[in-house]
Amino acid sequence: MSGKSRLPSGAIRKASQRRSRPAATPLTAVRPTWRPGDRVQWRHHSGTYQRDVGDGLVDIDIAGRVYRVQRSELRPG
Repeated sequence: MSGKSRLPSGAIRKASQRRSRPAATPLTAVRPTWRPGDRVQWRHHSGTYQRDVGDGLVDIDIAGRVYRVQRSELRPG
């Protein structure tokens, strides 16, 4: 998009407004706190959260089998 940056009303921006940067996004994300028995999804499979084993790994139960997966891969189920 070439030309001068304009306000939504069509007016030309002031010189001090032309080189402004968008607000930075926060670096920290809010992650859910899982408790034993919570329903979770992992790779399109629904299961039950069992426990946190440390180092970012958790145990989940899917159809009677226990899987050890990365906490970051879990979604609310």
